Amino acid sequence: MAGLFYPEKPQALKDLITDLLRQAGSQGKRERAVAVVVPHGPYRLSGAVAAAVYAQVRMTETVVIVGPPHSGSEQGIATAGVWETPGGQLPVDRELARAILKSVGALKKNPKAHEEEHSIEVQLPFLRHLGEVRRFVPVLIAPADPETLRGIGRGIARALRSRRQEATLICSTQLTRYEPDREAQRKDAWAIQALLDLDEERLLRGISEQGLSLCGAAPAVVVLSAAKTLGASRAVLVRHEVSNPGGGEPDSVVGYAGVVVR
Repeated sequence: MAGLFYPEKPQALKDLITDLLRQAGSQGKRERAVAVVVPHGPYRLSGAVAAAVYAQVRMTETVVIVGPPHSGSEQGIATAGVWETPGGQLPVDRELARAILKSVGALKKNPKAHEEEHSIEVQLPFLRHLGEVRRFVPVLIAPADPETLRGIGRGIARALRSRRQEATLICSTQLTRYEPDREAQRKDAWAIQALLDLDEERLLRGISEQGLSLCGAAPAVVVLSAAKTLGASRAVLVRHEVSNPGGGEPDSVVGYAGVVVR
């Protein structure tokens, strides 16, 4: 997505992220978090929300990024390789990826699932820029039944605990997609409250009861389940915005939220 969702030239990308983080500011000392929720839209639309989260959280050397596939139901984990960004490379944490694969029977090794997917990719320039992250594990999660998703989350947590490894969990998701502004605000409020309550069941219930259209509902359930297994007990909303990607009348907006889980 370099040149589409974010600048392709290294200096332009560095300048943009620097500016987004500067505008976001930092409310005191950047502190560790168990997990974060960040959007994966084009930086001109959702970059300020993502930056608001990254400006507050001090990342671990390894992160686990859980995102949704946008093309069909292709999912899986990559257990090796190096991902390129305009700002440099970021390698996959092979040992942790294989530990997760061993711990989670519902996950399969599927590096090809990541080749045309952007939900994880767009987080990497921010992580490279901050400089704390040395490696990561990319996990694409397609919709599944609630118990399967919770089981994946618990399995990721088990893998981390078995290795006594600290890793920040990153959930990459949009909120309401392509609906009128008033409806998006209502639906976003429901989804955000479920995230803040660490209530993945309520979040999933909102899809059928409220018509929530999160593209990353499944990753959110996985990350919330993993975070709670790892001891998370509270979450705070850092920033929420809606944008109108097409311009004109606000009848087709997309919601973006940044949440920190500790």
